Amino acid sequence: MQDPADPVSSLPPPPRPVLPRISRRAWSEPTVRFWWVLAFVLLALAPFVGAGPFRQWQKLSRLSTEPAVNAKVLRTDRETVTGRPTLAGAQVQIEIAAPSPRQLWGTLDGWTKGPLPRIGDTIEIRLDPDDPDAWAVVHQVPPMISALATGLSIAAIAVLPLLAAFVLRARVLKVWRHGQLREAAVVGQQQTALAPGAYALRCVWIDGDGPTTSAARGKARPDRSIFRVFVPKRTQPALDRDAVVHVLALPDGGKRLALDWFNA
Repeated sequence: MQDPADPVSSLPPPPRPVLPRISRRAWSEPTVRFWWVLAFVLLALAPFVGAGPFRQWQKLSRLSTEPAVNAKVLRTDRETVTGRPTLAGAQVQIEIAAPSPRQLWGTLDGWTKGPLPRIGDTIEIRLDPDDPDAWAVVHQVPPMISALATGLSIAAIAVLPLLAAFVLRARVLKVWRHGQLREAAVVGQQQTALAPGAYALRCVWIDGDGPTTSAARGKARPDRSIFRVFVPKRTQPALDRDAVVHVLALPDGGKRLALDWFNA
């Protein structure tokens, strides 16, 4: 008779059903979680990175309807000599005579016609009617898609780790559904940044089943390779060396998972 309190005796035979609890534990498996967390970090980063180019596009689009005003380039934050070229991204001080004489600082980010002006040159700018100190050079308004390209590119890249998470989760569920329950001895234990809430156990099979082939002699030998499984800290205290853990593994090898991971 099975003891429902004993996870080993209560483990159903393959193929096991994927209950909601098992599905959640599959998403939290450390390698799976790493990839979907990375995907969501990239998705969260996309609007922040894309906000700057989009705001610049909005500014150029709005100021493109304003009348052009002549302004003289006085200096940059790096150069003051008349005739010296301005540099991309440098802060530029300009002087305008109308509608009221004043000097303003800004950048030439909207400059698209040929080389950047030199100190002392006269350029056309557009003044922001809502902010007397704001101005921009507007030669042409780029398509909106170009302003969104940076953020959309990062969001598209996020699809790759998300797909990796789905593939790895499918492997985890395959081990749960069809894996054989075996015993393994713990030969080492550590904590990793990949799974701060779990112990990473280095294990070897106790029974040594699952023979592998020696390439040198062409003979089968017991599988004594060391593999790693994770067990949650809240359900599994620190284990002594040579402690026994129950591991689910497919007959043809591949990923191995501690039974305790699904019982958290």
